[in-house]
Amino acid sequence: MKKLAIFVSLIMMLTLALAGCGGGTDSAAPADGSGDAAATGTSGAGAAAADTGDAVNINLWAGFTGDDAKAMEGMVANFNEEHPDINVTFYTAPWSDMFTKFAASYGTDAGPDAIIMHATDIPNFASREMIAPLDDLTEQLGVSADDYSENIWTGNGYEGVQYGIPLDYHPMAVFKNVELFEAAGLDPEMTFETKEDFLAAAEALTNENQHGIALGAEHAHSMRYWYGLLYQAGGEFLTEDMSASAFNSPEGTEALTFLSDLIFTQKVAPELEADIDRDWLSGNVAMVIEGPWFVPTAVDSGFEFTTAPFPQIFDEAAVWAGSHTLTLPAQSNGEDREAAAITLVSWIAENSVQWGISSGQIPASYTVQQSEEYTSMDNYKYVKAFIDQAEIVHYEPLIPKTAEIGADNQLSPILNGIFSALRGDQTPQEALDTAAGEVDSILQS
Repeated sequence: MKKLAIFVSLIMMLTLALAGCGGGTDSAAPADGSGDAAATGTSGAGAAAADTGDAVNINLWAGFTGDDAKAMEGMVANFNEEHPDINVTFYTAPWSDMFTKFAASYGTDAGPDAIIMHATDIPNFASREMIAPLDDLTEQLGVSADDYSENIWTGNGYEGVQYGIPLDYHPMAVFKNVELFEAAGLDPEMTFETKEDFLAAAEALTNENQHGIALGAEHAHSMRYWYGLLYQAGGEFLTEDMSASAFNSPEGTEALTFLSDLIFTQKVAPELEADIDRDWLSGNVAMVIEGPWFVPTAVDSGFEFTTAPFPQIFDEAAVWAGSHTLTLPAQSNGEDREAAAITLVSWIAENSVQWGISSGQIPASYTVQQSEEYTSMDNYKYVKAFIDQAEIVHYEPLIPKTAEIGADNQLSPILNGIFSALRGDQTPQEALDTAAGEVDSILQS
């Protein structure tokens, strides 16, 4: 494990996207499950572990907030109870704050011994040798690539090297209000296999009191919808060598035109919609496309709903997805702490059923997914739609500069281009051409 000593590289890393793990409602908020909140901790809120006598003290860091943070705190408490010889301090803060702290503490005893990040964060740290390759440690960690979908396993690597053990994956799916579906004469269990299926349902669900589908004009999920549709239409986000944009293509324009038409042509989605979750929870829209982290919120809402996989609008089945992944810093804090961290990461991967049940995220491990404990949980009927999409997920590009061009960065050119089209400020082609020029400037800088 090699220590990185170039301070400039650490500063460059701080441009990471503000990616979370759940549905934010503000236009610039993280949009995959955890909004900004104050840092929290287990066995102490700071970065340093508490003094527990003869136990090996280690630090686990993540960017979780909200329900995700509570779920991981519970797992850490269970681990500590089962392992009296190891004491884990769990430090969590908004992602950008956590990564800033990681940069500042890297190579010191106060830094993390294990880190949970997003798969798309891996290139930033792997390219700077700040996280450890895990290919030689998979046996010691008790994990096998065979226990994961191939694209999810390889999606937690960089340049052919495995740097993360997938904890979960989170694609998008449709949440349907049963009462509104039945009132429109539609089967609440319906899925959407074609563009015609989806548009017919959205039109039937639209009336003077409601719209058929939520589509935020300034919500990061809109980029995620478009990203899945881009691949459904046979397009690519970047060129094969990932050196330039490829999304302002006929396929990319077709995908964005489909979304803008939902607002301006079919009029089945609200104009200038600010809060997709609130609109669905209040009955102002009949469908919302969200991630699995939204399941607990939907359950708590009290009304009856069902879920369906992300609509297949074009020829190829595809959906955007993200993933939380377990990583180890490249700089060891000593053999005892390194061994304890490996024990912790192995335990979290093996016991990720707790994570799936508590957080709503989909455990990446086939073994966990198929376990009786997971399949018998109350919410399994809702998360099944997400599980079934494992083979068609597409991650954002696994390159360091994804942090600048990805879905969760409020300054992302492509995100703001999609916003422009969904507000009606530019045509889809104009918006994508503008975004492509800005993305190319970033990639070539």
